[in-house]
Amino acid sequence: MTPQQQLVERVRDDLLTDGRVRGLWLTGSLGTGTDDTFSDVDMFVLVRDDDLPGYLDGWPDLASREMTQEFLRVLGLLPVVLGRDELVTAATGAGLLRQMLTTLLRYRAEGDRLSGALHLSRVLPPVELAALAALPPVYAERGSVVRLHLACAAMFLPVARELLGEAYPFALEAACWAHLRAHLPVEGG
Repeated sequence: MTPQQQLVERVRDDLLTDGRVRGLWLTGSLGTGTDDTFSDVDMFVLVRDDDLPGYLDGWPDLASREMTQEFLRVLGLLPVVLGRDELVTAATGAGLLRQMLTTLLRYRAEGDRLSGALHLSRVLPPVELAALAALPPVYAERGSVVRLHLACAAMFLPVARELLGEAYPFALEAACWAHLRAHLPVEGG
């Protein structure tokens, strides 16, 4: 199962337990079965008109919470992919973390009305764009993968804590760092 498919399942499970959601469709390349490793996740959510204002008010929190859990899950898989010497998979995971970081920064800047991803310079402050640009490159090499995982975590986690407040998965983060420290020579947490 691809990371995109895993995300679809998590979002589906969460959204379908919300009584305001009347329907949920997977669209885009995943919906048509033409996806590849570069595909994003496109979903269409049906909500009654009366429920829409309240639903949108909570969307950034829901999206940030789900993304934070996914971020920590991918970060926590680092010892697995390195232990199996799956360096290409590890580099892909690092790319996923970079993408989630960018999306989280967009949620903080735009709330529930995300603009197109090709307009980052209009959305993110110059200091955040510079920080994203300064992230280390990733290669299918152990040190490169670890550096980008940790650099993304150093930027992502404080923003997620700020956005989620008490809803932040503190225990999951602590478990992730304990797992990483037990299997890799990393600092953090």
